[in-house]
Amino acid sequence: MRSARHGVRETNELFQPRRRRARWAGAAAAVGALALAGCTGDDEAVPEAPPATAEAGQAATASGGLMIQLLAKPDIAGNARVTLRNEPAPGVDPPPYLVVGQTENPIILRDDGIGADVKAGDHVYSGFANADQSALATRSRNESALISEFKIQSVPTFSGRTVSGNVAPVAFDFASFSKGAVVRFDPSIIFAPASPAANKSLLINDLNVVGATGDPSRVWDPCTGAGTRMGAFTFGKLMTEMANQPLTGINPSTFVMQWLQTWQANQTINTFTVTARPNIATQIINPWLAASGGASLDLGIAPLRLLAIVNRLDLRTGSSHYGGSTGNAGELRFVFGVVKPGRTCQLLPMTVILEYGVPIQGCPPVKSWAQQWVNLNSLALGSAAYNTALQAITDQVVLRNKAPGKPNGSALDQLRTNEIALASPWELRQFNLLSPIDFLHEAPVAQTPDIRFNAHDPFWSGSTLLDTFITTTPIGATVPLSFLGVPFLGGAAPVTGNDLGYFWTTSTLDLDPTHSPNWNDNRQQFSLNTCNGCHAGETRTVFTHISPTTPLGSPAALSGFLTGITVTDPAFGAPTRTFHDLARRQADLVGVANGACLAFPRLDAEVVKRAFEGDPLPEVLVAQPVAPVSEQGTFLVEDFFKTQIQTH
Repeated sequence: MRSARHGVRETNELFQPRRRRARWAGAAAAVGALALAGCTGDDEAVPEAPPATAEAGQAATASGGLMIQLLAKPDIAGNARVTLRNEPAPGVDPPPYLVVGQTENPIILRDDGIGADVKAGDHVYSGFANADQSALATRSRNESALISEFKIQSVPTFSGRTVSGNVAPVAFDFASFSKGAVVRFDPSIIFAPASPAANKSLLINDLNVVGATGDPSRVWDPCTGAGTRMGAFTFGKLMTEMANQPLTGINPSTFVMQWLQTWQANQTINTFTVTARPNIATQIINPWLAASGGASLDLGIAPLRLLAIVNRLDLRTGSSHYGGSTGNAGELRFVFGVVKPGRTCQLLPMTVILEYGVPIQGCPPVKSWAQQWVNLNSLALGSAAYNTALQAITDQVVLRNKAPGKPNGSALDQLRTNEIALASPWELRQFNLLSPIDFLHEAPVAQTPDIRFNAHDPFWSGSTLLDTFITTTPIGATVPLSFLGVPFLGGAAPVTGNDLGYFWTTSTLDLDPTHSPNWNDNRQQFSLNTCNGCHAGETRTVFTHISPTTPLGSPAALSGFLTGITVTDPAFGAPTRTFHDLARRQADLVGVANGACLAFPRLDAEVVKRAFEGDPLPEVLVAQPVAPVSEQGTFLVEDFFKTQIQTH
C-alpha cells in the first residue's frame, strides 16, 4: 500500500466530506492504491465459492480487489452487494464511508455496519448495485472462449502506462456468482494478440485505409493528386465540418487561414510568450495559396496527408457531469503529416492531430462504441466493407453538429501540432475552440508547465515550484493554469536543444529508487504526462509517435512507446520501465467491450448533502420512488480501477 505522501488517485474522484477532509485524505489514497493493485499486479485466482451468506462475503473481500455477490433477496437499491477493502494509511483514521463519482449521483460505499455493510469498522466498504446477470454470463462465456481459442497462457498487466507484469487469464466466475457466492469482479483483461488487432481497431495506418490508392473515395494524396478532394477522411473535409458554416457563418477557408496565421506573431499564453514561427508563410501558406489560385485556400488540396486514424477509448473519463456513471468514450483522432506543396512534395517534420471527444456517454453506449471497433476485426483490413464500417464509426464524431453543446457544434477537444518544420527547436502547440461560435485559438498545452520550472531545462529559472507540485498533488492530477498563485501551465512545449533525452525533473527531491520513500516514481509519471517528456526522454521517442516523414508508399512508422520498448529512467539511471501502449489500449478496448455495467439508483439529495458534510447516513440512501434500472446511472466496472491516463 502506498503512503498518502505519494498521492495515488483513481480517475474516479473520491470526494471526502468537507469537515473531515484532512482526516480522510489518506483513506482516499489508499483505496486508489488498492484499486490499482487489484487490476494490475494480482495474479490470484478466483477464490473458492463460499456459502452464499453475507458474512462469507464480508470475509472473502479480504483477498483484495472488487468483489460482488448476488443477493438471495434483492434490496430496493440493487440485486447485488459490491465490496472493496480499504486499509487506511498509517496514522490516518478510516472513514465510515467513501463517496465515489460526481455530486449529482455519487456511489457511496460504507463501512458503518448499516445497509449494504455487514460489519462496521472492518475496512470493508460495501454498497448495493444492480448487476445484469445476462451480461455477466456473456462476459464469462466470451472470456472462456478467448482463453480456449487462442490458448492464452498469460496477459500483460499495466500500472498506468507501464507494463507491470503478466498474469494467468481467469474468466469471470459466473457459475459461483449465480449461486450467491462472493467472486472477484476485477476488470476483464483477457485478450489475444490478434483479437482485435491493434492495426484494425486502435491505430489504423494501413495505406489501404489511409492512402489515396487504397481508398480513393475517402482520401486525397497531396503528393500525387490521387483520390477524392474533400473525401470523408481528408483534412479539408474535417476542417469544413469543424467550421460548420451553416451554423456559424464562418467560411472554412478563412477558418483554416486564421489558424495558420497564429504562427506569424508572438502569442501570449497564460502570461508566457510563445515565439512566432514566421516560416509558416514560406513553408505552407504561400505555396498553398499559389496552388489555390492566390485568393484563398482551396481546402480540397490541403497539403496534409493522412497518416493514421486512432481510437483513444482509453482516454475516457470514469464519470461524467451526469453523476456517478461511466462518462464519455474517450477520443477519436486523425493524424496528418504536413507536406510542402510543389513539384517535389517535400515531407515536412510536422504533424497536425485533430482530437475529438466522442459524444457518447453512459456505460451501455460506451460499451457499444467499443464493440463497434472490436467488430472491425472481423473484416479484411482495407476492404470496401472495412472502410465503410470505419467511416460509419468516425461519422458519429466528426460531422458537424455531433456535439451541439460544444463550440461550433463540433466534437473537437483540441487540435495539436508537433513540428520542427517551421523553426527550431521541436515544439508542440495546442489550439482550442473557446466560444460558442469561434475560430481556433492557441491555448496552454495540457499537463505541461512552462520550461522555466524544469530543473533539466537550460532555461530553468531556479524555481522549486515543480518540487512542491509533485509533493503536494496526487499522481495524474491536472496541471492547473496557476499553482500557488504563480502562472504554471505553459503556452507551448518546446524540446529545448532538440534533446532526445528531454525529461522533467526537480532540484530538491530524493529520486534514489533504493531509498524508501523516494519521489522518482511521482517525478516519472508527471514527466511522462507532459507533452515534451512523453515525446522525448521518458519514452526514448524521436519527437513523434507517428512519423510524418516515413517515405511515401510505406505506412507511417510508429514509436517504440507504442509498439514496445524498455527505457532506463532518465533522471536517476534506474529503474528500467517497459512501455507497449498499443497493447495497453488493446486490453482496455476488449475490457470495455466485454465489461459489465453496474446500475446505481439516484441517491436522496439530503443524503448527498450529509455525505459531503461528514454526517452519519441513514440505512436507506436512495431517492424514492426508485427509478427503473433502465433509468439509473450506470458505471463500467473497468472504471472503478481506471488510472489517470493523459492525452499523449
